[in-house]
Amino acid sequence: MKNLHYVALIAGMVFNVQAFAKTPGAVKSFSLVDADTSEVIEEYKNIEEGMAIDLGQVSAKNLSIKANTKGKVKSVQFGMDSSYTYLAGKKPFYLCGGDVTPCTNLSVGFHQLSGTPFTEINGGGVKGNLTVLNFSIINSGPGTMPLPTPTPEL
Repeated sequence: MKNLHYVALIAGMVFNVQAFAKTPGAVKSFSLVDADTSEVIEEYKNIEEGMAIDLGQVSAKNLSIKANTKGKVKSVQFGMDSSYTYLAGKKPFYLCGGDVTPCTNLSVGFHQLSGTPFTEINGGGVKGNLTVLNFSIINSGPGTMPLPTPTPEL
């Protein structure tokens, strides 16, 4: 908690007022999660700006994204592609639900994900800074790309 000290002059008298404000934590990174096991997928434990998540290289079929936080965070407001929002009211903070609900909006294409931390549950308390991540999802898995036709030797 941050210690705030105020001095007030009221009707010629000086008052010292001390207040304590919770310092908001932060969303420090995002991780791809296997929604069936709640395990973070090692290759994507820290999804970086501009990263491509290749579904063809991920064995899990049901996926979610987890917000990794630091400090006093008790809830996270997610936003995805300007069309989806979800308020994760308790840890761990998953994009599509508290008990790792698979996300149907993690489809092939470009995505923008945001996370805003709060010091209290259900988006209450002090609002922290917005963290934004741009990433893409591709699928280079088997059967998605035709094999080249061999050229006969003469």
